[in-house]
Amino acid sequence: METKLIMENWKKFNENPFQLMLEQYDRKVINETQLYERWEKQTIREFNQIQKELLEEGLLDTLKAAGQKVGDFLKGISEKVSDFVLKKSIQIVEMAKSATFAALRAAKKLYDLVADFCSDRPLFCKVIGMALLVIIVYLISAIIYSPSAQAKLTQGGKPIDSAKFNFIKGVTNDLVSDKTSKASKNIDLFAKALKELQQLQDSPSDFPVEKLEGLSKQVADFGSSAFDDLLATAKDKSLQFDDRKDAFDLLDTMIDLGKRTRAVYEEVYIKTRSEFGSSTFSKTKAAIDTLKQVPK
Repeated sequence: METKLIMENWKKFNENPFQLMLEQYDRKVINETQLYERWEKQTIREFNQIQKELLEEGLLDTLKAAGQKVGDFLKGISEKVSDFVLKKSIQIVEMAKSATFAALRAAKKLYDLVADFCSDRPLFCKVIGMALLVIIVYLISAIIYSPSAQAKLTQGGKPIDSAKFNFIKGVTNDLVSDKTSKASKNIDLFAKALKELQQLQDSPSDFPVEKLEGLSKQVADFGSSAFDDLLATAKDKSLQFDDRKDAFDLLDTMIDLGKRTRAVYEEVYIKTRSEFGSSTFSKTKAAIDTLKQVPK
Protein backbone atom coordinates (compact mmCIF):
# COMPACT_ATOMS: atom_id res chain seq x y z
CA MET A 1 0.00 0.00 0.00
CA GLU A 2 2.81 2.39 0.93
CA THR A 3 4.68 1.64 -2.31
CA LYS A 4 1.51 2.29 -4.29
CA LEU A 5 1.03 5.67 -2.56
CA ILE A 6 4.64 6.65 -3.29
CA MET A 7 4.19 5.78 -6.97
CA GLU A 8 0.94 7.75 -7.15
CA ASN A 9 2.63 10.78 -5.60
CA TRP A 10 5.56 10.48 -8.00
CA LYS A 11 3.16 10.36 -10.93
CA LYS A 12 1.34 13.44 -9.62
CA PHE A 13 4.65 15.25 -9.14
CA ASN A 14 5.68 14.58 -12.72
CA GLU A 15 2.29 15.55 -14.13
CA ASN A 16 1.40 18.41 -11.78
CA PRO A 17 3.93 19.16 -9.02
CA PHE A 18 1.93 22.18 -7.86
CA GLN A 19 -1.19 20.13 -7.25
CA LEU A 20 0.81 17.66 -5.20
CA MET A 21 2.22 20.52 -3.09
CA LEU A 22 -1.30 21.77 -2.34
CA GLU A 23 -2.49 18.28 -1.42
CA GLN A 24 0.45 17.82 0.94
CA TYR A 25 -0.29 21.19 2.53
CA ASP A 26 -3.99 20.38 2.91
CA ARG A 27 -3.07 17.07 4.58
CA LYS A 28 -0.62 18.96 6.85
CA VAL A 29 2.33 16.98 5.49
CA ILE A 30 4.08 20.32 4.90
CA ASN A 31 3.52 23.73 6.49
CA GLU A 32 2.90 27.08 4.77
CA THR A 33 6.58 28.03 4.70
CA GLN A 34 7.51 24.70 3.10
CA LEU A 35 4.70 25.11 0.57
CA TYR A 36 6.11 28.45 -0.54
CA GLU A 37 9.71 27.20 -0.60
CA ARG A 38 8.78 24.23 -2.81
CA TRP A 39 6.74 26.43 -5.12
CA GLU A 40 9.63 28.90 -5.33
CA LYS A 41 12.14 26.16 -6.17
CA GLN A 42 9.89 24.73 -8.87
CA THR A 43 9.12 28.17 -10.31
CA ILE A 44 12.79 29.17 -10.53
CA ARG A 45 13.60 25.87 -12.23
CA GLU A 46 10.86 26.41 -14.81
CA PHE A 47 11.83 30.03 -15.45
CA ASN A 48 15.50 29.11 -15.87
CA GLN A 49 14.43 26.56 -18.49
CA ILE A 50 12.47 29.24 -20.36
CA GLN A 51 15.50 31.53 -20.39
CA LYS A 52 17.63 28.68 -21.66
CA GLU A 53 15.18 28.01 -24.49
CA LEU A 54 15.06 31.69 -25.41
CA LEU A 55 18.83 31.81 -25.57
CA GLU A 56 18.95 28.71 -27.74
CA GLU A 57 16.37 30.12 -30.10
CA GLY A 58 18.13 33.46 -30.29
CA LEU A 59 15.05 35.29 -29.05
CA LEU A 60 16.94 37.36 -26.54
CA ASP A 61 18.94 39.02 -29.29
CA THR A 62 15.70 39.71 -31.11
CA LEU A 63 14.21 41.28 -27.99
CA LYS A 64 17.20 43.55 -27.46
CA ALA A 65 16.88 44.75 -31.03
CA ALA A 66 13.19 45.46 -30.50
CA GLY A 67 13.96 48.41 -28.24
CA GLN A 68 11.08 49.73 -26.18
CA LYS A 69 8.32 48.84 -28.66
CA VAL A 70 5.88 46.83 -26.60
CA GLY A 71 4.26 45.24 -29.64
CA ASP A 72 7.54 43.93 -31.05
CA PHE A 73 8.66 42.86 -27.61
CA LEU A 74 5.50 40.87 -26.92
CA LYS A 75 5.70 39.12 -30.28
CA GLY A 76 8.99 37.56 -29.31
CA ILE A 77 8.38 36.81 -25.68
CA SER A 78 4.67 36.60 -24.91
CA GLU A 79 4.20 32.98 -25.94
CA LYS A 80 6.77 31.84 -23.41
CA VAL A 81 7.07 34.41 -20.64
CA SER A 82 3.45 35.59 -20.65
CA ASP A 83 2.15 32.01 -20.63
CA PHE A 84 4.51 31.27 -17.76
CA VAL A 85 3.25 34.31 -15.82
CA LEU A 86 -0.37 33.34 -16.51
CA LYS A 87 0.23 29.78 -15.34
CA LYS A 88 1.97 30.93 -12.16
CA SER A 89 -0.67 33.60 -11.50
CA ILE A 90 -3.37 30.93 -11.61
CA GLN A 91 -1.34 28.84 -9.17
CA ILE A 92 -0.97 31.82 -6.82
CA VAL A 93 -4.71 32.52 -6.80
CA GLU A 94 -5.34 28.81 -6.14
CA MET A 95 -2.77 28.83 -3.34
CA ALA A 96 -4.45 31.86 -1.76
CA LYS A 97 -7.60 29.83 -1.07
CA SER A 98 -5.85 27.97 1.73
CA ALA A 99 -2.42 29.59 2.22
CA THR A 100 -2.73 33.35 1.75
CA PHE A 101 0.65 34.34 3.19
CA ALA A 102 2.47 31.82 1.00
CA ALA A 103 0.54 33.15 -1.99
CA LEU A 104 1.48 36.73 -1.16
CA ARG A 105 5.16 35.83 -1.05
CA ALA A 106 4.77 33.86 -4.28
CA ALA A 107 3.25 36.85 -6.11
CA LYS A 108 6.13 39.06 -5.02
CA LYS A 109 8.66 36.40 -6.07
CA LEU A 110 7.04 36.05 -9.48
CA TYR A 111 7.20 39.79 -10.02
CA ASP A 112 10.87 39.91 -8.98
CA LEU A 113 11.77 37.04 -11.32
CA VAL A 114 10.18 38.62 -14.36
CA ALA A 115 11.32 42.16 -13.49
CA ASP A 116 14.91 40.99 -13.19
CA PHE A 117 14.70 39.22 -16.53
CA CYS A 118 13.30 42.21 -18.38
CA SER A 119 14.97 44.97 -16.39
CA ASP A 120 16.03 46.65 -19.64
CA ARG A 121 12.45 46.49 -20.94
CA PRO A 122 10.60 48.71 -18.44
CA LEU A 123 7.42 49.03 -20.49
CA PHE A 124 6.89 45.30 -20.63
CA CYS A 125 7.74 44.94 -16.96
CA LYS A 126 5.04 47.46 -16.13
CA VAL A 127 2.50 45.45 -18.12
CA ILE A 128 3.43 42.32 -16.18
CA GLY A 129 3.84 44.27 -12.95
CA MET A 130 0.38 45.81 -13.11
CA ALA A 131 -1.16 42.37 -13.64
CA LEU A 132 0.68 41.00 -10.62
CA LEU A 133 -0.24 44.06 -8.60
CA VAL A 134 -3.91 43.24 -9.13
CA ILE A 135 -3.22 39.72 -7.83
CA ILE A 136 -1.45 41.06 -4.74
CA VAL A 137 -4.37 43.41 -4.00
CA TYR A 138 -6.66 40.41 -4.21
CA LEU A 139 -4.42 38.41 -1.87
CA ILE A 140 -4.20 41.10 0.81
CA SER A 141 -7.96 41.65 0.58
CA ALA A 142 -8.44 37.89 0.95
CA ILE A 143 -6.31 37.92 4.11
CA ILE A 144 -8.06 40.94 5.60
CA TYR A 145 -11.63 39.92 4.87
CA SER A 146 -11.27 36.18 5.33
CA PRO A 147 -14.30 34.85 7.26
CA SER A 148 -12.03 32.28 8.89
CA ALA A 149 -9.86 34.92 10.53
CA GLN A 150 -9.39 34.27 14.24
CA ALA A 151 -8.74 37.89 15.18
CA LYS A 152 -9.71 38.82 18.73
CA LEU A 153 -8.46 42.39 18.86
CA THR A 154 -10.95 44.75 17.28
CA GLN A 155 -10.77 48.35 16.12
CA GLY A 156 -13.83 50.40 15.35
CA GLY A 157 -15.90 47.26 15.83
CA LYS A 158 -13.93 45.40 13.13
CA PRO A 159 -11.40 42.62 13.76
CA ILE A 160 -7.69 43.32 13.43
CA ASP A 161 -6.88 40.44 11.09
CA SER A 162 -3.67 38.42 11.18
CA ALA A 163 -2.07 40.40 8.32
CA LYS A 164 -2.51 43.72 10.08
CA PHE A 165 -1.55 42.27 13.46
CA ASN A 166 1.67 40.80 12.07
CA PHE A 167 2.38 44.16 10.41
CA ILE A 168 2.02 45.87 13.80
CA LYS A 169 4.49 43.40 15.31
CA GLY A 170 6.89 43.81 12.39
CA VAL A 171 6.87 47.61 12.49
CA THR A 172 7.48 47.58 16.24
CA ASN A 173 10.34 45.10 15.88
CA ASP A 174 11.87 47.23 13.13
CA LEU A 175 11.54 50.34 15.29
CA VAL A 176 13.27 48.94 18.37
CA SER A 177 15.97 47.33 16.20
CA ASP A 178 17.04 50.77 15.00
CA LYS A 179 19.81 51.66 17.44
CA THR A 180 19.40 55.35 16.64
CA SER A 181 15.76 55.43 17.76
CA LYS A 182 14.55 56.25 21.26
CA ALA A 183 12.50 53.05 21.18
CA SER A 184 15.68 50.95 21.15
CA LYS A 185 16.43 52.27 24.64
CA ASN A 186 13.08 50.99 25.94
CA ILE A 187 12.91 47.45 24.57
CA ASP A 188 11.45 46.19 27.85
CA LEU A 189 8.44 48.52 27.53
CA PHE A 190 7.82 47.61 23.89
CA ALA A 191 8.25 43.91 24.65
CA LYS A 192 5.64 44.21 27.40
CA ALA A 193 3.25 46.02 25.03
CA LEU A 194 3.70 43.45 22.25
CA LYS A 195 3.20 40.55 24.63
CA GLU A 196 -0.01 42.10 25.93
CA LEU A 197 -1.28 42.55 22.37
CA GLN A 198 -0.35 38.97 21.48
CA GLN A 199 -2.17 37.59 24.52
CA LEU A 200 -5.28 39.57 23.63
CA GLN A 201 -5.09 38.44 19.99
CA ASP A 202 -4.84 34.81 21.14
CA SER A 203 -7.59 35.11 23.76
CA PRO A 204 -11.02 33.46 23.31
CA SER A 205 -12.83 36.79 23.71
CA ASP A 206 -12.88 39.92 21.56
CA PHE A 207 -11.13 42.97 22.96
CA PRO A 208 -11.46 46.48 21.50
CA VAL A 209 -8.21 48.37 20.94
CA GLU A 210 -10.00 51.48 22.20
CA LYS A 211 -9.87 50.02 25.72
CA LEU A 212 -6.10 49.58 25.66
CA GLU A 213 -3.96 51.97 27.65
CA GLY A 214 -0.44 53.37 27.49
CA LEU A 215 2.17 52.07 25.09
CA SER A 216 0.09 49.06 24.06
CA LYS A 217 -2.55 51.36 22.59
CA GLN A 218 0.08 53.59 20.95
CA VAL A 219 1.74 50.58 19.29
CA ALA A 220 -1.58 49.18 18.06
CA ASP A 221 -2.83 52.55 16.78
CA PHE A 222 0.41 53.46 15.02
CA GLY A 223 0.84 50.07 13.35
CA SER A 224 -2.78 49.87 12.28
CA SER A 225 -2.71 53.40 10.83
CA ALA A 226 0.53 52.72 8.94
CA PHE A 227 -0.94 49.49 7.52
CA ASP A 228 -4.09 51.27 6.31
CA ASP A 229 -2.06 54.08 4.72
CA LEU A 230 0.24 51.69 2.85
CA LEU A 231 -2.66 49.55 1.65
CA ALA A 232 -4.48 52.66 0.41
CA THR A 233 -1.33 53.75 -1.45
CA ALA A 234 -0.94 50.34 -3.03
CA LYS A 235 -4.54 50.35 -4.23
CA ASP A 236 -4.51 53.92 -5.56
CA LYS A 237 -4.56 53.62 -9.37
CA SER A 238 -3.83 57.32 -9.76
CA LEU A 239 -0.32 56.86 -8.36
CA GLN A 240 2.81 55.78 -10.23
CA PHE A 241 3.30 52.03 -10.42
CA ASP A 242 6.68 52.18 -8.64
CA ASP A 243 5.11 54.03 -5.70
CA ARG A 244 2.37 51.42 -5.43
CA LYS A 245 4.87 48.57 -5.61
CA ASP A 246 7.05 50.19 -2.93
CA ALA A 247 4.02 50.25 -0.64
CA PHE A 248 3.36 46.56 -1.30
CA ASP A 249 7.01 45.68 -0.74
CA LEU A 250 6.97 47.40 2.65
CA LEU A 251 3.70 45.71 3.60
CA ASP A 252 5.11 42.32 2.64
CA THR A 253 8.40 42.93 4.46
CA MET A 254 6.77 44.04 7.71
CA ILE A 255 4.15 41.26 7.65
CA ASP A 256 6.88 38.66 7.19
CA LEU A 257 8.97 40.23 9.96
CA GLY A 258 5.94 40.28 12.23
CA LYS A 259 5.30 36.59 11.70
CA ARG A 260 8.85 35.94 12.89
CA THR A 261 8.68 38.35 15.83
CA ARG A 262 8.44 36.98 19.35
CA ALA A 263 8.03 39.26 22.36
CA VAL A 264 9.33 38.02 25.70
CA TYR A 265 8.35 39.75 28.91
CA GLU A 266 8.42 38.12 32.30
CA GLU A 267 8.57 39.52 35.80
CA VAL A 268 10.04 37.18 38.37
CA TYR A 269 9.55 37.92 42.06
CA ILE A 270 12.28 36.67 44.35
CA LYS A 271 11.95 36.42 48.12
CA THR A 272 15.00 36.63 50.33
CA ARG A 273 15.41 36.04 54.04
CA SER A 274 17.97 37.39 56.45
CA GLU A 275 18.40 37.94 60.14
CA PHE A 276 16.62 41.26 59.67
CA GLY A 277 13.53 39.63 58.12
CA SER A 278 12.32 38.87 54.59
CA SER A 279 12.12 41.04 51.50
CA THR A 280 10.90 40.70 47.93
CA PHE A 281 12.37 42.16 44.76
CA SER A 282 11.48 41.72 41.12
CA LYS A 283 13.61 40.86 38.11
CA THR A 284 12.42 41.49 34.57
CA LYS A 285 13.29 39.44 31.50
CA ALA A 286 12.37 41.32 28.32
CA ALA A 287 13.29 40.92 24.64
CA ILE A 288 11.90 41.21 21.13
CA ASP A 289 13.39 38.35 19.15
CA THR A 290 13.42 37.80 15.39
CA LEU A 291 13.16 34.14 14.45
CA LYS A 292 14.91 32.88 11.33
CA GLN A 293 11.80 31.04 10.19
CA VAL A 294 8.08 31.46 10.71
CA PRO A 295 6.97 29.19 13.58
CA LYS A 296 4.95 26.17 12.49
